[in-house]
Amino acid sequence: MRRLVVEPFAVIIPSGQNTSLAGRVQSASAALSGANTVATSANLSFVYDFEAKAGGIRVEGQTGRVQDIFTLANAFGRKIQNGWELKGKAAADLHWNWNADKSPAWSGRADVSQGSLQVVGLNQPVVLEDLRAEWRNTERRFTLGKISAFGTNWTGFVAQPRIVPSEFGETEVAPWTFQLQADHLDAAELDRWIGPRARPSWLQRLLPPAFGGAPAPEPPSVVLQRIRASGDLRVDEITIEKIKLKQFRAQTKLDALKLILQDVHAQWSGGEVTGAAEAAFSPKPRYQMAASFERVVIPQTPWLAQLSDHLTGSASGNIELHAAGIGHDALLGSLEGKGEIRLSNVELRGWDIAGTLALGEWKTGTSRWASGDGTFHLSDGGFDLNSLRLTSAFGEFLLKGSVSFSEDTDLTAESRATGRNARPQNTIRFMQISGPLSDPKVSLEKTSAQQPGD
Repeated sequence: MRRLVVEPFAVIIPSGQNTSLAGRVQSASAALSGANTVATSANLSFVYDFEAKAGGIRVEGQTGRVQDIFTLANAFGRKIQNGWELKGKAAADLHWNWNADKSPAWSGRADVSQGSLQVVGLNQPVVLEDLRAEWRNTERRFTLGKISAFGTNWTGFVAQPRIVPSEFGETEVAPWTFQLQADHLDAAELDRWIGPRARPSWLQRLLPPAFGGAPAPEPPSVVLQRIRASGDLRVDEITIEKIKLKQFRAQTKLDALKLILQDVHAQWSGGEVTGAAEAAFSPKPRYQMAASFERVVIPQTPWLAQLSDHLTGSASGNIELHAAGIGHDALLGSLEGKGEIRLSNVELRGWDIAGTLALGEWKTGTSRWASGDGTFHLSDGGFDLNSLRLTSAFGEFLLKGSVSFSEDTDLTAESRATGRNARPQNTIRFMQISGPLSDPKVSLEKTSAQQPGD
């Protein structure tokens, strides 16, 4: 058996110096004597079997500046970074194997710590406290021990299957799969990370290598458009303005700058939310969502929390939303939607609304309604309650009007007796509710009832 074997030898890249080919290979003894100034050191070995026409290279080492490895690779004419830039510490044990029947491929693992990853399309670097990369026969996998991005900590994994080139030498870009878990996501933080309004200067440094040094770099969306990924996303808490969703989970897919969330489940204000959402990251991003909610505790909603000592009841319903644009103001200005709501066992302690409207003066007590239903829509920067009807054994309570996104109210309420309690009325009394939702002004008004023949 004829074999060529090169025993392990040390490759040294001194700390704080430019990487070049000259003077980088030293003996193992020299490596030990200069260890206190070494930023990168690796043991390389080589074996080749002439009969089997198979061989391999093994690289085992560590570095305090992983960027020096990429610089060294560039010196050999091998550009590894393509639209991304990695810095930090790393330790690796990698194998480059080949034979007559298979294409050459990497295997092994690399651990990255105290690092940062800058990627085209993200405004801030991803912080890598603990990341393991593994190259296997069937896939490459990245296991997230502790990663900080989008204002939160992530765990889980991201993987991509290995696809063998076709007989024409073409290689399909395999889709990624993932299973990710995050502590907390805030919509405002996401806008700071992916919004194109303030791209940092390092973006222009990354783009030329990504496109072969083109004099006019293409936008980041071109790089991101190539990404195809799907998997399971779980977040302990998501904040969207005043809305806080807990135990969020969804089947997530990213393809051609379109993000799709399906089978969404979350807890909100004591109830459950299910639905789906879609985001198209075009020059003018567009978003749409359809959701239903069940058994939401009314006083736990952020807009009525101040009434929690006096108000009880639950709500169910559905909602559809559409928005477009970049940034908070643009999204709110374009927000449109509609929905239905169903209420049950609503009780307001401390105020007898029906008695107040019947007498024309404030009356303490308790207001109770067994059920209720209504419709609403959102447009022009506000929430419009088309109609809300609450019913009890003695009558019904009607509410309609609007609440702006700045939480200014303009509502009208009326109480009517039904069944045997109904009496002809010459005067109809109603309530006018205006001012801030947190401290509204309520006034009693009256109007003459329309008589037959009027």
